[in-house]
Amino acid sequence: MATSEPASDKEESKQFLVQCEDCTLEQTAIGRAEIEAIATVHQEDTGHALVAVEWPQ
Repeated sequence: MATSEPASDKEESKQFLVQCEDCTLEQTAIGRAEIEAIATVHQEDTGHALVAVEWPQ
C-alpha cells in the first residue's frame, strides 16, 4: 500500500479489514503502519497487492 499523505493520530487508531483479492488473506489491522507492514510482507511472499477498508468501530 503506497500513500503520500501523513498519518494523523486519529487515523492511527482506526481499524481496517485488509484483504487480498488473489488469495484467502483476510486480516484486521489498526492504523496505516500496521497495514503497510502486512502489505509489504504479503507482497514480498506472494506478489499480490492488498486492499484495506476502514472497519466501523
